[in-house]
Amino acid sequence: MLAADSSRIRDISFAHADLIEICHRTLTDLPAPCASSPMTPSFSEGVVHDVVETLSTNPSQSGDMQSQQQANQVQYEEESMVSTQSMMQPALTQHHSSLAHDLQEQMFQVLFTSTGRQQEDTTACSRRHERTAEDYNAMLARGWLSRQHCQLSTPFHP
Repeated sequence: MLAADSSRIRDISFAHADLIEICHRTLTDLPAPCASSPMTPSFSEGVVHDVVETLSTNPSQSGDMQSQQQANQVQYEEESMVSTQSMMQPALTQHHSSLAHDLQEQMFQVLFTSTGRQQEDTTACSRRHERTAEDYNAMLARGWLSRQHCQLSTPFHP
């Protein structure tokens, strides 16, 4: 069961990586007329220079970073297995779904930041339920109203 869960998490990670790659390719492979659209980020030479300078050019440093990242990944996977071992299947499914939604939200945030666009008509909660902010608020209101109706229609016994 643990091997299946581990491979499922890995599959979800690969799927998200594929989505990010597709988004990146879509943004960078725009036709010529769209190349100057607001979706294409523009950075000053100074900013580009600062980013390039912060990148490691020393191979031993990048090797150290890779080994640290691998160690962190192993530690994360071990901690994840320990924390999910005692979960029943519905809770485990909900946990994986929550992780996938969190990764999706991170992807949206990076996408919005990189394109310089503002999020319109959605919030983090509404995107989690794949709704607009207005639809999400209406859904919450309907749930609240139905709970109020149930409470009012249930007789009170002291």
